[in-house]
Amino acid sequence: MFAFLAEHRRALFPPQAFADMYAPVNGRPSVPPGLLAAVVVLQALHGCSDAEAASALRFDVRWKAACGLGLYDAGFDPSLLTYF
Repeated sequence: MFAFLAEHRRALFPPQAFADMYAPVNGRPSVPPGLLAAVVVLQALHGCSDAEAASALRFDVRWKAACGLGLYDAGFDPSLLTYF
């Protein structure tokens, strides 16, 4: 699943799929919704809590690769998953 998400993440979660979630006057969030969607998929597959998923994204190279993050990217606060 990690390799599949790494290869097909942009096709599965294109930015236009999330366009109606954001008002034009408020702008875009600092964390791309496609990244959040990929994390939610991995979270569901692994049965993780929001905090565990955010921690896995921060420290697990497989999660980083699947979500398109670099080795030194810090991830995001787990509360973003709740809002998403």
